[in-house]
This record gives sequence, structure tokens and C-alpha cells, in this order.
Amino acid sequence: MKIYEFHQFVTIEKGLVNAAIVDLMQGDIYLAPKEYVEKFEKRQYNEIPDFLEFFKKEKSLIQVEEGTWIPRLEFDKKPEEGKRSIYLEIEEGADVEWIARVFSSLSDLSVWQIHFFGRHVPEGFPEGITITKKEKDFSRCIEYCRITQDFRKINENFYELNVKLNSCWGTKLAVTKDNIVRPCIYSGIELGNLRNEDILEILKKAFEYQAITKDRVEKCKDCELRYACFDCREVARRKNGSLYSPNPYCNYDPYKGTWNEQVE
Repeated sequence: MKIYEFHQFVTIEKGLVNAAIVDLMQGDIYLAPKEYVEKFEKRQYNEIPDFLEFFKKEKSLIQVEEGTWIPRLEFDKKPEEGKRSIYLEIEEGADVEWIARVFSSLSDLSVWQIHFFGRHVPEGFPEGITITKKEKDFSRCIEYCRITQDFRKINENFYELNVKLNSCWGTKLAVTKDNIVRPCIYSGIELGNLRNEDILEILKKAFEYQAITKDRVEKCKDCELRYACFDCREVARRKNGSLYSPNPYCNYDPYKGTWNEQVE
């Protein structure tokens, strides 16, 4: 007997009302009524012909013999053990070379890039680290947080990052000109002073903030789309005063499964 299966690059997240069907190979995201997905899983195909036809056209469905093993993508909910890779955001006026050396000396952390927020890119930093000049513009963070029905293309790496870590803070740290370490260059949260505090203790605090995934955020934790969109905790903190408040610029209601008017 042949049955329908989503191919191995599709992941399905069920919400209270809808299910998100995320095609990681093609980078597409679809919302479908949760009841349709449940009927699909029960193989009640005759009750959802339009559902089947749509995903057949999208080339997200395959037919296999019943009992055939279909490889699945599995995302571990915890960060991988071993060396972690981040990029540093460094404010103008800071000792970039010294900061880079401090982080490069750590055995369980690698810095692959420095974003320098200043007018002139400094010289003399360690080899193997790319340095890029940036300009401060917090409005870009807000724009990234505007979640509408028009999703940007998603890929396996971005989805997996969102499962394990915060999509913004999860791969970065910032150091100000006063040697204060923060989750990002825009954050008001102080993790410690790099000049007079143990870097390992600072990193321990940093990893706690990096691990704030959507599973810990109000409303977002109940949303079937939570791993498919960008999340800036500093935007939520500034707007609502809490690290765990929902994205104020998302116009999807997971409790009703409907889209509201765009939040200004």
C-alpha cells in the first residue's frame, strides 16, 4: 500500500489552531489548519483532497510504500557540546586588538568575525578574524522583527539556530569602549567588565541570554511559526520592559490562527 509522506526537508510545527509546514529545501513556509495535518497523519486522504493536491504541486509530498523508512531532520533542543562560534561587536574607542586577543585565547570559544562600530577600521588585530565596519542603526532591528504573512526565505541553518539559540543574540557578543560586555551593541544589559572581571564568568552569563529561544517567550512559545522568524529580545525589552515579552511587531495571533493589522 502506498502512502503520502512529506519529504525529509519538511518540518511541521503544530500550533493551537494552525500548523506551520516549513520546506527547508525550497525555503518556503505554509500555514495549514491543524485539523488538515492531523487528518493527513491519520491518512484520511479522501477528506483533504485540496490539501494533498496543493503540496503535490509544490513538490513537498512523495508517495512511498507503507512502512518505508523516511529519513527525518532532527534538531537537538540544546546547543552542541564543544567549541562555540560567535562574532564580536565592538564599539569605537575600545581596544580592538586586546579584546580580540582575550577572546581568541579561549579554548571553548572561537571568534570568526568582528563588527566594528566606528568611523575607521583599526589595524593590528589577530590573523584569521575578519573585521567589518558597521554603523549603529537600531531601526534595522525593528524592521527585522516586523513579522507579516510575507515570510523571507528560510533555510535549514536559520531554523536550526532558532531551535537551539536566540536568532539574534545566539551567535554574538558586544564590547563597549568602556570594556562592558553586552549581549549585543544595542543592549542595555551589562554582563560584566572585561578589564576587571573573569571572562569565563562573563561568558557564563552571556550563554544564558543566548539561550533565550522562542520556547521561553510569552505568546511566541505557543506559536507554530516560532522557529521561522527573527527574534530580537532587545526590541521586546525596550518596548515592554521584559526579556520574555512577545515580539511587539508581530501581527500573527497563534491563539486564533489569524493575522492582525500591522503593528506600528
